[in-house]
Amino acid sequence: MSIRDEWGTPPELFDKLDDVFHFTLDVCATKENAKCERYYGPEAVHVNDDGKTVTRIGNFVDGLAEPWAPHVCWMNPPYSDPGPWLEKAYGESQRGATVVGPVPNDPSTRWWVNWAMKASQIVWLIGARVQFVSPPGIKASSNTSSSVVLVYWPEAKAKAASRQTKCFWNWKHKPFENRS
Repeated sequence: MSIRDEWGTPPELFDKLDDVFHFTLDVCATKENAKCERYYGPEAVHVNDDGKTVTRIGNFVDGLAEPWAPHVCWMNPPYSDPGPWLEKAYGESQRGATVVGPVPNDPSTRWWVNWAMKASQIVWLIGARVQFVSPPGIKASSNTSSSVVLVYWPEAKAKAASRQTKCFWNWKHKPFENRS
C-alpha cells in the first residue's frame, strides 16, 4: 500500500466541514489520522524501510465491509484508488448515511464518471490546494493536484434536492456554507 494513501486530512479543512456536518464516524482512517472517536481502519501502520509503503498492524476493521448508516461519515479515501470507497459511499447513502470527503479532482477517470457524478453535491475547493498531513516520520511534500469534496446525502434528502448541486468554496478563507 502506498504511503500517500495514509496521509491525513488537514485540521483546517476537516474542522470547517465538521462544524456543519457533525461527523460521527471516520470510515477510512488509522489510529494516527482518525478524525472521529469512532473509525474504521487498522489499529496502527508501520512505515516500511523503503519509506514509500506501509504495513497495517494490529486489529483491522475494513470500512468497505462494515455498515456506515445511519452515521454522518467522514471519508478521506486512498487517493490511489478512491473508486471502491465512492461506490460504498453512494450505496450507504441509499441506506441512510450522510458521507462527506475529499477526492482528487479528476473527471477523466472511470471512478469519477461512475461514482463521483452520483454525489448529491460537488464542492470545488478553490483558492488553495489541500496539503494533506503526512504520517509520522515521513517528509511532507506538496499536493500537485486539486481536490473536490463530495457529499452523498441520504436517499430521501437527495431525492428532495432532485439534482446534483455544485458550488465553489474558498476553503482557506471562509467557513463552509451548506447550500443543499
